[in-house]
Amino acid sequence: PRFPAEPLGYWIDRVEQRLRVGMLAKASKVIQEAAAEGKLSEAIDEVRMLYLGLQKRGAIDQIVTLANVASEVMTLHDNLQRSGRRSGVPFGFPYLDEVSSGAQPADTVALVGRPSQGKSYILMNMANYAYDHGETPLVATYEMAPVQCARRILALRTHVSATTIRLGRLSYWGREKVLTDIGRLGDMSGRPFHLMQGTLKSTVEDLVLRVQELRPTVVYVDGAYLLRTASKNASRWERVSETAEYLKMIASEFAIPVIATYQFNRKGAGTLG
Repeated sequence: PRFPAEPLGYWIDRVEQRLRVGMLAKASKVIQEAAAEGKLSEAIDEVRMLYLGLQKRGAIDQIVTLANVASEVMTLHDNLQRSGRRSGVPFGFPYLDEVSSGAQPADTVALVGRPSQGKSYILMNMANYAYDHGETPLVATYEMAPVQCARRILALRTHVSATTIRLGRLSYWGREKVLTDIGRLGDMSGRPFHLMQGTLKSTVEDLVLRVQELRPTVVYVDGAYLLRTASKNASRWERVSETAEYLKMIASEFAIPVIATYQFNRKGAGTLG
């Protein structure tokens, strides 16, 4: 009959709010029924999916003026110029840090390679370097146990062979070196180095919840291709693609870089490129 007087954005917000209320009502019913029947795992899964769904329905878009953002660009420039620091999380490779100024907030970076070519080593090296330069990393590993992950990081930090540590063959001085570094890590407990062990049942929703809880400044995912999503019948490649989209959502939602490794097998058609 007549076009409403309110700005269109007002009605968009109302429709979005109605959608969220509907999501809450539907999930509440499922959770209540599952709890009444003692199906705890189903209730928890529904809570996870509700949280993730509401996160995805966060800021759908944002309208700003170029003039306002341009001023912010120059403010960031001037702060960096005065401080002499890089703007992002360092990779730990001088040339790469020089040309990129580190991994920026909301960046997703993929490390892709054949099996046993050093992807995990590079990832651990990046995480360790970032930690030593003031960041609070979360390393989510789906290919090794936390002890294996910690052993590699300690070896990187102390320049002692990880194999020597694993085989119990440290010299007296090597052992003292490692213990000293562990003591330093304890002194820096106000800025933890988080390790998260995943399983073959781990989902990207679990990772989102941990990021929400721990609030790291950068996330490293070792073996992102092993992460699962809520999609039950998705093929391997569909799952990898969907997982990558979720990792991008984490990076954007929490304004932190997410760096992940992916394994490229020799089987099947196609090249590494």
